[in-house]
Amino acid sequence: MVAASSLASAQWRRPLLLNGGLSALCSAHTARHLLLRSGFGLKLPRLQSAKLSNADRWLHLRWSYAQPEECGKARAFPDGGNSNWQIGLAESLAGSSSCLSVHVHDIGMTVLVATGAYVWVKLFDFLSRRNVLKQKLSRKLVHISSGLLYVLCWPFFSKSGSARYLAALVPLANGVRLLIFGLGVRKSEGLVKSMTRDGDPKELLRGPFYYVIVLFLVTIIFWRDSPVGIIALSMMCGGDGIADIVGRTFGSHKLPYNKAKSWAGSIAMLIFGYLVSFGMLQYFTALGFYKYDLVESVIGVFWISVAATIVESLPVTSEVDDNIMIPITTILLGLAMFP
Repeated sequence: MVAASSLASAQWRRPLLLNGGLSALCSAHTARHLLLRSGFGLKLPRLQSAKLSNADRWLHLRWSYAQPEECGKARAFPDGGNSNWQIGLAESLAGSSSCLSVHVHDIGMTVLVATGAYVWVKLFDFLSRRNVLKQKLSRKLVHISSGLLYVLCWPFFSKSGSARYLAALVPLANGVRLLIFGLGVRKSEGLVKSMTRDGDPKELLRGPFYYVIVLFLVTIIFWRDSPVGIIALSMMCGGDGIADIVGRTFGSHKLPYNKAKSWAGSIAMLIFGYLVSFGMLQYFTALGFYKYDLVESVIGVFWISVAATIVESLPVTSEVDDNIMIPITTILLGLAMFP
């Protein structure tokens, strides 16, 4: 058997970028210990991860969990060409362990986000039952915050191809929950008060249900691959939600073509929808997902916000829910603005 000491070269003692960062570094250690226990005699030296700077650690972690790529195989580059079959086995074991750790990470994130979403809605249930928040205000605060918080969690999922489907389980689970309570299978006074206008459980099957379905579809179709989905959800959550709150409070001056909508509400939707959408775009850009010119982003998001505001103000939204019209409008224009 070839002496294992030839593999312990200086090149092995540098921090290895195992096609993805820290998760793969852990995988290399796993492969090393598996090979030692199996009796193959291959001794892979320990990685000098302690020598990595804080900036390097963040870079490795960000590229490990931010890029929409598949799990990669661990790669090593020893000095000599000896023991190729042993090196291949090490790569295979390390790559398998890397993929497993990524999937475990994503499952953990899904559970964490789902638990957080449940607790968040239960909090507004509690506040509504205690009459701390009025029913309509509670409903809109849930509308604004839950979707945006969900999108803010997307960067913490891995680059695995299955990450989007695991993340989509969160709105899917909420959709099933709304069906259960909306159909009367179970009852929850707090849930109904916090998410409906008039306290009718069947209302859960309209606006709130459309809301989670849009979250689910945008996650599956766009995920982090395109900013279009993120902008659509930002307009639906931030813009439309704020428009209703401001419109009910300061909406004495109605639009000439729609007496159910006000100038104050429409202006609020334009401003806040734009700010939330642009803020989300910059958030994902800062994390390395997108590379758009700042001026082009400002102009593109502005015109999308204008279009969504106009559509939200039309009388047709009394027949077709805002949670459907606004995302469709935003997506159609967004595909042109951000190809």
